[in-house]
Amino acid sequence: LVALCVLSMLEEGQPDVMNDFPDMYSYYIRMRNLPEIKDYVEKAWPPAALVSSSKSDVEAA
Repeated sequence: LVALCVLSMLEEGQPDVMNDFPDMYSYYIRMRNLPEIKDYVEKAWPPAALVSSSKSDVEAA
């Protein structure tokens, strides 16, 4: 679940970051669509936006 969270943050923050890693992206999508995980993600998954208040904060780092 931690790995799924990290990959989700990557996808939300930099959607094209996994373009060079199609197997990892495929794994991420399969895991995210497992019924037990999908239900949790839809109901209680925190958005990555909570990690950084804005895109400019990430670019400044």
